[in-house]
Amino acid sequence: MGELDPEVAAFLTDFTQTPGTPLSQTTPQIFRSEAYQWKKYQGEPAPVEKVLHEFVITPTADIPIRIYIPKTASIKPLRALIFLHGSGWTSNNIELADTPHRLLAQLSETVVIAPNYQKSPEHRFPIPLQDSLATLVWVQKNAERLGVAPARIGIGGDSAGGNLAAAVSLYTIDNGLTAPAFQILLYPVLDVFNEYESASTYASGYLLEREAMDWFTTNYLGDEGDRSHPYVSPYLSGSIKNLPPTLIQTAEYDPLRDQGSAFAKKAAELGVNVKYTCFPGQIHAFLWMSGWVSQTQKSVLEIKEWLDLNNF
Repeated sequence: MGELDPEVAAFLTDFTQTPGTPLSQTTPQIFRSEAYQWKKYQGEPAPVEKVLHEFVITPTADIPIRIYIPKTASIKPLRALIFLHGSGWTSNNIELADTPHRLLAQLSETVVIAPNYQKSPEHRFPIPLQDSLATLVWVQKNAERLGVAPARIGIGGDSAGGNLAAAVSLYTIDNGLTAPAFQILLYPVLDVFNEYESASTYASGYLLEREAMDWFTTNYLGDEGDRSHPYVSPYLSGSIKNLPPTLIQTAEYDPLRDQGSAFAKKAAELGVNVKYTCFPGQIHAFLWMSGWVSQTQKSVLEIKEWLDLNNF
């Protein structure tokens, strides 16, 4: 094990000094309002060509989406990435995620489509999954209007968003729908049982804590939810072997690290084209720290390199 990145250590020092409500006393509403403290860590928004605002009709709502068109792209029609933001299926939104999504679009030269999927516990599983799936179908149907190549539409997400992205891919496979061309999973939740060494080693002190992960999962599923459902814990799915090319990035000091690694290993053994990277010295949610942590840009540049290498 290496050393904690000094930039990450500085972030943690500052973050832990930021006023906030203890998890034992918080509510989803309080947690959401305090999430805006993340803005100070994101840096300046990257300039993109334009941002479009649309709505997607899902089974339970009309949800807003933002579409980020990058300034430069080497191949046209463009590739596209439906990207699902994280925060435990409970918090965050496309306004709070605007800077990470701009960075992702511009540096990777990819159209990023960000849906404001509905949050738990008010909208539990499978509603966020249905919203995410509806967004993929909408992009596939509107590819020509967006200037996007239908064969270059992928899906991704970070943390709980990575969970939703993997679940969408598996759902399309299981139900005969058009699957994403690729998927990109950043420090994803892939097994909510989370019985891995990293889950105990980094259970506290590194941003995402074991107690918080349990709280998020209960918000998403309720007390009686099926944690072994393959769209809740994609690691347990029997359809992994049919997944599209997949990039998984994890962080060394993240309680979710080992489940990302285990998923990558299992997928590779089943014949999936997988690239796995564990970023040394990093913690959970590094995509949201671009104003403080230089490894964030390295992560996005690896995404671009991987997409280019695989001709997406």
